[in-house]
Amino acid sequence: MLGENKLGCNIFVVSYFNKKLAIDVECCPIKGVGLIMTKLWLGMFFFMIGCNVSTASNLNIEIVSPMKRVFKHTDINISKNSNINIWVAKNEYENIQIALNSKDKLNLESVYISDFKNKKTAAFISSDNCSVLMPDYVRVEWNTKKTPIEELDGRAPDWYPDPLPKFKPVEFTGTRALWLTCYVSSNAIAGAYSGEFHIETSEGSYILPIELNVWDFSLPDKSALYTTNWLHTSQLVKHYSVRKNSGQYWELIDYIADDMKKHRQNVIYTQLDLVKAEKLENGNYAFDFSLYEQWVNIFSKHGFQAFEGTPVFHPSSYHIVSEVTGKKKKFNKKTLSQFLHKKEGKEYLRQFFKALHIKNIELKISDKFLQHVGDEAREEHRLLYRDLVKIIHKKMPNVPIIDATHLTDKQRIGMMDIPVTNMYINESKNNNAYVKRWGKWWYTAGFKPRGKMPNRFIDYPLVKMRMLSWLAWRYGMSGYLHYGYNWWQMPSKKSPWEQTQYKPYAAGDGWIVYPPKNGKVQSPISSLRWEIYRDGVEDYEYFILLEKFLVKLESNLKDIKSNSEGNILLQRGRSLHNSLFMNLKSKSEYIKDEEKIENIRRAIGSWLNQVSAFYSD
Repeated sequence: MLGENKLGCNIFVVSYFNKKLAIDVECCPIKGVGLIMTKLWLGMFFFMIGCNVSTASNLNIEIVSPMKRVFKHTDINISKNSNINIWVAKNEYENIQIALNSKDKLNLESVYISDFKNKKTAAFISSDNCSVLMPDYVRVEWNTKKTPIEELDGRAPDWYPDPLPKFKPVEFTGTRALWLTCYVSSNAIAGAYSGEFHIETSEGSYILPIELNVWDFSLPDKSALYTTNWLHTSQLVKHYSVRKNSGQYWELIDYIADDMKKHRQNVIYTQLDLVKAEKLENGNYAFDFSLYEQWVNIFSKHGFQAFEGTPVFHPSSYHIVSEVTGKKKKFNKKTLSQFLHKKEGKEYLRQFFKALHIKNIELKISDKFLQHVGDEAREEHRLLYRDLVKIIHKKMPNVPIIDATHLTDKQRIGMMDIPVTNMYINESKNNNAYVKRWGKWWYTAGFKPRGKMPNRFIDYPLVKMRMLSWLAWRYGMSGYLHYGYNWWQMPSKKSPWEQTQYKPYAAGDGWIVYPPKNGKVQSPISSLRWEIYRDGVEDYEYFILLEKFLVKLESNLKDIKSNSEGNILLQRGRSLHNSLFMNLKSKSEYIKDEEKIENIRRAIGSWLNQVSAFYSD
C-alpha cells in the first residue's frame, strides 16, 4: 500500500511492467466525483514521475508469444515479459500478442497504436503500417488422429483461437487476446523507435510502451522459397455471394493477390478454364484469353514469381464451347478420361498449349509458368500421363511439369519434371535441369504428415507452422505446396466458422484464411496459422542471407584474417549456421520452444545487421 490520500482512500500500487503501474483504489465513503478526483490525482502524480498509468484494476495483461494460442480459459502470468520489444528487418512484418484477463465482465472499448518515433532522429514509422486484430474462436470437436497428446495444442472438444478479424469492441469475462501486426518498409531508417499501444476499457485505460528496433538490412521482395496455397475460385463465389467474372469478383481477386503477397506467397494456382475455347467447323479451336489476361495482370502487378496451370486431368480446367450446341461441354472424371484418350482430346491439348505458350510469351510469364498434369497420380495413369507430358513439352518448350506425387523415382519416369513429394517421405533425388532452375518441392496434406512432424492443423501447436519453412531450409527445399488457401468445402455446406472438420479430416486442413462473416467483398480474414507461416518464410530469408554472407566472408578469407572484426563475424556466422542444424535434427525432432526460436532469429538478425554494416564500411 502506498498510503492514504486526503479523500480517505487506500491506494494500492502493483508493479506491472517496467515503468508500468496498475492502480487499485479502495474508497469507503467516497464515490462519484470524489473517486474521479482521486484517479485524476493519481494520474497526475504518476505522469510526473514518468510512469504509464492504468486506472483499470480488474484487467491483467501478459505479453505472450504469437506462437502461443490464447484460449478463453488460458491463465496468464503478469510477472512475465515485462516489455514489448520488437526486432525487425526492413521489408518485414512482425507480430505481437497481448493476453487480457478479467475475472469480471469488462468492456474492451477501443485500442490504438501511436506512431513510432526514432529515438535519435526525426524519423518515424507511421501507425498506418500496423493493424490491430482480435483472435476469434472456432470449434474443434476432436483432435487430429494418429498424434500423441504432447504434439497437440489443447484437448478437443474446445473453442480454438484461429481467425484473426479486425478489432471490434467486445464484452468479455476470462481471457481474450489482442494481436498487433506491424510492417517496416524497405526504405525505413534503421535504429530504435518508441511508441505506445493504448487500451481503453469500461473501467479505465492502459498504455503499453513499445520499443521497435529496426535492423539495417532488408528482406528481398522476391522470396527464396516458392509458396503456393491453392486458390479455389468456386469457393469465393459461394461464400462471398459474388458473380464470377463480375467487377466485384475481380476486385476480390485483387484483394486476395495482395493478401497472398503480404504473406510471401509468390506462386498462384491458375485455372485453365479462364481460357474460353470454341471449336470451329474445320476442327480447329479459337481461344479467348481475355479473362486469363486479366488474371495474369493482377498477380503480375503484385509481383508473383510463378503461375501454375491447373491439372489437365481435372474437369474444371476446361471451358470448351461445342460447335454443335453452342454450350460449354461438361466433363466429369470418367468422360474427361475418355476425351483425353481420344485423338480429339490430344488434338485439343496440342492447339490449346501452343496458343497458351504464345500468350504467356506476350504476357512475359513464359519463364514463370509451371503446368500440372494431375494431382497425386496413380501408377495406372502413367501411360496417358506420359503422352500428355510429351504434348505439353513440345508445345510449351522449357515449361516444367510439376505434380504432387507419392510414386517412386522409377515409377514416375516421364510423368513429371518437378516431383512434389509429401514431407513425410524422403525427398526426390531427381536433379534435372528443371529442378536446378526451380529447386526441390514438397507438400503437406490432410492425412500426412501427422504426429511429431509439422502440419497446418488448427489443433497443432503454432510452432509447427513456423517449422514448415525452417525444415524446408534444413532439407534444401525450394518450394512448398498445399491444396488449400480457401478450400471451405464441407459436405454440410456450413462455413469454416461453423465447422472445421469432418470424418477423418483434420481441423482447418483445407484453408488458411476465412471468408468474412458479412460476405462483403474484402480481403479474406487472416488466421493465426497464416501469420505464423509468414514468420517462418521470413525466417527462411534470414537463413538464406546468413548463407550468402558466409560465402562472401569465406571468399574474402585472406583479407578477413587480417581484420579482427571480419574474422569474429565469420566465426560467429559459422556458429549460428551450425546451431540451426543442431536445433533441426530431423523432420520429427526440431526446436519447439517459442522463446528459443525467437532468440535464434534475433541472433541471426543481429549478425546480419553487423555484417551489413561491415560491408557498407
